Parts: sequence; C-alpha cells; structure tokens
Amino acid sequence: HLILYRNFRKFWSNGSRPRFLEAVTFAFKQCGLAFSPKSEQLDAIYAVVTGKDVFVKAATGFGKSVCFITIPYVCDYLYRCKTEAFSNPSFSSVVLVISPLKALMEDQLQEIAKYGICGKKLHEGLTENELVDVGEGKFKILISSPESLSERKIRDQLLKLRQKIVCVAIDEAHCVLQWLVTLCFFPEF
Repeated sequence: HLILYRNFRKFWSNGSRPRFLEAVTFAFKQCGLAFSPKSEQLDAIYAVVTGKDVFVKAATGFGKSVCFITIPYVCDYLYRCKTEAFSNPSFSSVVLVISPLKALMEDQLQEIAKYGICGKKLHEGLTENELVDVGEGKFKILISSPESLSERKIRDQLLKLRQKIVCVAIDEAHCVLQWLVTLCFFPEF
C-alpha cells in the first residue's frame, strides 16, 4: 500500500492530457525506465500533479514505487513548460518517502541508484555536509523513517525544501494502523 500526498498547491491544472503524457514520457526516460506505465500508475501520478491525494493499493511487485520516483521529473517537466524555463531550470522537485522499514529503505535506494536517480536516506547519523546537500535539494528522492523525522536537524533541512517537496509518499501504508497502536511506545510514530 502506498499513500501519496501532494504538496499544498496544485502543480499543474491548466493543460491537456497530452502535455501530461509528454511529462510522463520525459520522466520515464530520465529514470531509465524502459517500459510503458500501467494505467493505474498514470492515474496516481496525474492525481498528484493535479493537486489530489492518492491511495494506491496493489500487490507486491506491481510497481507502486514507479509512481513516487517519477513524480519529481513529471513536476519538473510541467513546471518548465509552464514557466518556459527549459534552458535554465531553477526548480528541482523532491519527493519525501516515509517508510517504516530500514531494510526496505536501503533496497529502494539501491534500486533507484540503478536508474541514476539521486536519493538519500535521512537518519540521525548524517554529516553536516550531507545535511547541507539535503537542504539544498540535491536529491530527487528523500527516504525517512518516522523516527528520523523527529530529529530537529532533519526537520530543519526539510523546512528549507518545503517549496520543492511536491509529494510525500507513505510507503507500506498498512503499517500506519500499527504505528497508531504503538503510539504509546513509539511517540515518533
């Protein structure tokens, strides 16, 4: 299960579906994805970039992560079309993924690295230079556990990125209920 929350503003609303499909094609190319997106993936991505929240329920291996790894590229493309800033892009979108499982975070980072996507796991052990890189938006995908989001130095860097974070994805969303049940034991959740 995957929940995608869009940022508080509509990223793109006035345009044609063909422009959106151009953006998806651009995103798939940037991500090195050599297959066509499934209609459910297109629907989820479209909903996010038009300002809607999305819940994606699909089996393991369906390709839910394709939704959140392509969203920053789709948003960049649409933003540049809207502002005619192709020659000098000054905006770089970021997706924040919240995941409960550290092993899953590592697997996801390794997988997206295969496609040349810059990602970073947020944790309390980040160096000052790594934190600066996070705050400057040098990573397209940021992956964090709920506990790491409670770290002040990480929250400070995310606040610097608030205009660039176009989507917050809750991975393994079925764990949210478990987080609520364990709230008295793990206040970060």
